[in-house]
Amino acid sequence: AFPQAPLENEEVFMEIPTGFYHKDSDSTKCYVLRLKKNLYGLKQALFNWSELLKAGLLKQGFKQSQIDPCLYIKNNIICVVYIDDTIFFAPDNSIIDKEISFLKSNGFELTDEGDVDSFLGIKLTCSENGDMNISQPALIDFILNLLGLQ
Repeated sequence: AFPQAPLENEEVFMEIPTGFYHKDSDSTKCYVLRLKKNLYGLKQALFNWSELLKAGLLKQGFKQSQIDPCLYIKNNIICVVYIDDTIFFAPDNSIIDKEISFLKSNGFELTDEGDVDSFLGIKLTCSENGDMNISQPALIDFILNLLGLQ
């Protein structure tokens, strides 16, 4: 996800990676590469990616929550973002498919992993009537073990 965001308003250079050689084999010269896109590990990579995704979601009509900046809402759709993982909630999968298609048509490279049964260690279970239950069984087991109660 991070390499999709451009590096704007700044110039970032990096040493040429090991194994890459310039045509000019003069060993007294030091060559560097100027980055045009973010790389994982850059301090500003997360911020740049977040701003790019935010702009894309706002363009689609989502509104960013004033309480949690990682929460976006549009009519009956909820979008939750954690670093470079995003999950959509809607009453119908076709609504989610439409939003994902819109993002893809606007240059985002996305992987749709279909229905989700867990997200960030939270187990998600959807019942037939549409109710969603969330739980953290791994965390509960960890705490019970830590306290010697298992």
